[in-house]
Amino acid sequence: MTKELEKIVSMAKEEMNFYKMKEELEVPKYELLRDFYKIIHHKTEMRLPWDVEYYLRKEYLKNISFTNLEEKAIFISDTHLGSREENIFYLEQLKDFLKKAKIKTLFHGGDIGDGMVKYDLKYNNYALQVEHILEVFRSFPEMKMFFLAGNHDEKYKKHGDDILALLEEMNPNMIGLGYYQAYFKVFQHPISFEHHSQKKDALMQEEFIISGHSHEADFLPGKVKLPTISDSMPNRRTNKSTPGFLVLTPKKIKNNVNLTFERYVFSNQKVLKKEQKEYVLKKIVH
Repeated sequence: MTKELEKIVSMAKEEMNFYKMKEELEVPKYELLRDFYKIIHHKTEMRLPWDVEYYLRKEYLKNISFTNLEEKAIFISDTHLGSREENIFYLEQLKDFLKKAKIKTLFHGGDIGDGMVKYDLKYNNYALQVEHILEVFRSFPEMKMFFLAGNHDEKYKKHGDDILALLEEMNPNMIGLGYYQAYFKVFQHPISFEHHSQKKDALMQEEFIISGHSHEADFLPGKVKLPTISDSMPNRRTNKSTPGFLVLTPKKIKNNVNLTFERYVFSNQKVLKKEQKEYVLKKIVH
């Protein structure tokens, strides 16, 4: 067990709460959740006393969700900033849409930047790409933004830059969710937010999945895939891969929650509504 994990276990023995630990350790929430996960799922060399493990599980589950969404939000993914396929014009259209729609919450489904350094490009090293990413999101309207990091974003971390931490440092309204997978809630119903993730937490039972990485919009049973906001079409251009974004309108009706997704695509000077899909999350009966 590393010294960092040992310190968390020691704090748990003193029943220090999650946010006090975060403050003491000076780490982002997503990193502390990752370390809790490692300890709880026994990916360590230490067997824990039952009361310590119980306390860690309780604090983990109490704090695993990053927000409880009860209003309209926009979902984007795979901007691949710094690549040949980035399209700043799409992002300018998106910002105009946000201002007109007065949406106050945004989720990014990963691959914020490209992370692929090619020496014949404008952003031909990691530092230039990172600064470009920060500059782009610095110009966004004032709103709450939640960022999941994907496989391309992990390349920055391997070279010493955690793009999520840098975004959080730049603006307190920009919140890192971690790498590949995170949880949030809609009217207290758990949602798994994913980017090419196979991770399934036995302690959590998500009711719905919203996923980036595929670059294709799709509405499946219990799952929505997000389109790209770039010109990167790894699965060739199809109707599903047209660049765009989704708007989610959640609504509580009695004991159920309705999720209405509207898919928008970019077309010349306009943002066009392409399709709409509704889902119902039913009250969990224990």
